[in-house]
Order: sequence, then structure tokens, then C-alpha cells
Amino acid sequence: MKRHGRRSARRRFTDASGIASIEFALLAPLLIVLLLASVTLFDLYRSAKTAEAASFNVSDILSRQLEVNNGFLAMTYKIFLRSTGRSEASVRYRVTSIKTVEGAAVIDWSYAVSPSVKMTAADLKTLKLPLLSKNDSVVLVETWSKQSPLSEILGRVFSDLYLPVFARPRYTSSITMKTGS
Repeated sequence: MKRHGRRSARRRFTDASGIASIEFALLAPLLIVLLLASVTLFDLYRSAKTAEAASFNVSDILSRQLEVNNGFLAMTYKIFLRSTGRSEASVRYRVTSIKTVEGAAVIDWSYAVSPSVKMTAADLKTLKLPLLSKNDSVVLVETWSKQSPLSEILGRVFSDLYLPVFARPRYTSSITMKTGS
């Protein structure tokens, strides 16, 4: 009987059946977390690149204009929304024409979609502007988009995506704003 007990104990310690299922049970949650984190990061990256491309497209459309009005700027906002597939509630949008007067940058005109507000001189001081020569101007398209991850696996580490895009007018020294719609 003693001999049988030793064999059985030896078999228990050398028997490898079931080890794969234990390893899988230990590693499967880690692999699932890594997969969800990868998919979440990829989706956030894709979303950011889509918003960036839409901002550049809108700024390019604006840079080709000689003059704009509120109706045209509202249309560029709708182009941005359609290009990104975002809802109006998740986006803030502002377009500003900035020009130099006597060596200083000043706001020529500004257009904002609520809840954004038109740019002020105080806002202009906080911006990092591109180099502007005498009587030069740029159009600034600013977009803020809420980032919403697919899962909360990475926590709430993502804030709103702010994209400032500068474009120089192509066919004029500065784009004028027509009053009216």
C-alpha cells in the first residue's frame, strides 16, 4: 500500500495534463485587456486623424476665397461635421482672420458656432502664430472635438482634441467678410 501511495504522489507531480488550461485561464484576461486597449488606441488615433484632415480641408477651402459671409462659414462647419461624422454637440468650431497692422497681429474678423465665442484680442495673445510679414494675413480654423474611447479600459486620460490650422489666403492679401448671409 505504501508503494502505491508513492507512485500516485509521483504521478501527481509529474503529470502535465491540464497545465495548458491553467495557463490559458491566467493569460486570457491579460490578452483581452491588451486587445481592448489596442483597439481603443487605434480608434482614438483614427478619430484624431479624421478630425485633423477635415480641419485642413476646411482651411484649404477658405484659403481659396476672396470674401466670405456667415452663410458660407456655416457651410464650412457642416463640411467639417460631415467629414468627421461627429454630432454638433461634440464639436466646437471657430474661424478667424488675422492680419498684421504696423507689425502687430490683429483680428480682422471672427466667426464662431455656439458654444464657441468669437476670438478676442486676449485669445490672440495666447496663440502661437506663424511668422507674418508686413500686411500679411492668415485664416485660423480652430476645432475642438470630444474624444470618446470605445471602452474605458484605459481610464479617462483623454481630453478634448484641439486642432488649430493656419492657412494663408491664396488669391488675395486677406479674405474679407461680407456682412449679411
